[in-house]
Amino acid sequence: QLISHSNMSNDLGTAGGPMSMLAIQFIWVIQWIGLVVGTLYIVAALYFKYVNVHFDPMRQSVITHVLGTLLWSPRGPLHMLNRTFSDLPSRVVDVTAQRVENCLRKSGRLPRGTRVVSVVVKPCGVNEKNEPKGLVSDICHVVCEYNGNVPADLPTNFVIKLSPDEFGTRMFGRWMLFANETTFYSEKIGDRAGFRTAECFFADYSRVTGEVTLFLEDLSHLTSVGYEVGWTVPQAKAMISSAAKLHAHYWEFDPSETSPDGPDLSRLIAMHNPPVVKVFNQLVNTNAPLMAPLLKDALGVEISDKYVSLLNDDIVPNLDVIRETGFFVLDRKLTVVYGDMRSDNVFMPKHLGEEAPVAVDLQLAMRGPGVYDVMYSSVWNMQQILTNEIELELLEHYYTELTVLRPDLRETYSFIELGHDYALAGAYLLYQNCVATKDAIASFQKNRGAMQQWYRGMDSMMQRWNASDIIRQGVERAHKDPVSGSTTMLPITDDVRLSVLPDFFKDYVKSRAE
Repeated sequence: QLISHSNMSNDLGTAGGPMSMLAIQFIWVIQWIGLVVGTLYIVAALYFKYVNVHFDPMRQSVITHVLGTLLWSPRGPLHMLNRTFSDLPSRVVDVTAQRVENCLRKSGRLPRGTRVVSVVVKPCGVNEKNEPKGLVSDICHVVCEYNGNVPADLPTNFVIKLSPDEFGTRMFGRWMLFANETTFYSEKIGDRAGFRTAECFFADYSRVTGEVTLFLEDLSHLTSVGYEVGWTVPQAKAMISSAAKLHAHYWEFDPSETSPDGPDLSRLIAMHNPPVVKVFNQLVNTNAPLMAPLLKDALGVEISDKYVSLLNDDIVPNLDVIRETGFFVLDRKLTVVYGDMRSDNVFMPKHLGEEAPVAVDLQLAMRGPGVYDVMYSSVWNMQQILTNEIELELLEHYYTELTVLRPDLRETYSFIELGHDYALAGAYLLYQNCVATKDAIASFQKNRGAMQQWYRGMDSMMQRWNASDIIRQGVERAHKDPVSGSTTMLPITDDVRLSVLPDFFKDYVKSRAE
């Protein structure tokens, strides 16, 4: 415009003069910068989507995950473009009859000639802006109307689970959570073991865009118990029996070995996966010294001096050893664990014993020590009634169920080793919860009562099960080879395991032997 209107003057001087040419050059530079950045943006996104499709997210750096999440952020242009041309819903507003039909047809559920005529979509849980929000996902309930040949097993109502909008949750989900959950459903990991989960009608997860789309069974006819109420002992035993089936079936499985008729477990992340532990260590190193004041200010929870000492004196100084040993699990017997066995994630049947509980929210399903599920469940669901006697009763029940399914474990996995794994799982739980940042703890306000119960439960567990002694013993057992630099765990006997366990457990083991 400055060139074409040569008789025009403005604050920059006479058109065509030195100042106007400077302005033109400036605009030209900005345009080229924009063009180069935009081109690199698109090339990087296309690389992530088409060239690097088969990458394992757990082998990538944190920067790679941040970049990938930014490139496909929900409000970014590439994400919007992908939504426009994708035949899958990525947000609740994208759930249309056509997209639902596309998903059901891809899964093989929808026969040829059958169409989805209409869908009624109702968000499950909303935030302050009346947007559908779960804790780490967006969820809605869908009722479908079909025409044509409608098979009896074609669902007319179900729940759709989608990726969240928030950057932090989306990145974490892209990194590990949704990959695990989709693998669990698509490989029928629970079904093969007799571990009942919500039936999955469609599962799709993009390791590139971080988007998950799950069509799950509507379980509204069953009841889940809020963790502020918790489970009764019979309810806890029912779910522990179900978890024992999962653990027994995959006990000490090798994820690198797959058979044509077996599940592919190679992408199921392990608790001790080095990238996970590395990121956890970075967060723990920053957050551990701040946990006590943060919890007091945000939730009104005053943790004990022993809890503070464990974080600052036992965990933080030994983060290198924790990273090298995967929190001391190198010689432990691993299986597939549920990972999030909270009462509000489990739907109980009306009559216990007639059918098994149903598990949902499988984002934390991963490879780890089986008894971790029992520890996690006790801290979350049993705090109102938990005593040493009840805790021992639950451990005995789990060991009985496990060894009935796998009789060989009576010789290779002692009750003392189970108790030691249980105590170490509790220490890991304390370590794991240090990843919560200031903002995350502040967000717990909406579940203030439950979170108070959670942290107090961990404090109580830590003291009763001698978590500090367990960690120190693990550090002492870690051996780093001076030549190879690899770290292993020195052998351990049941007597050594028992030496750091609480007196009430020692007394029970003695009476059990008698």
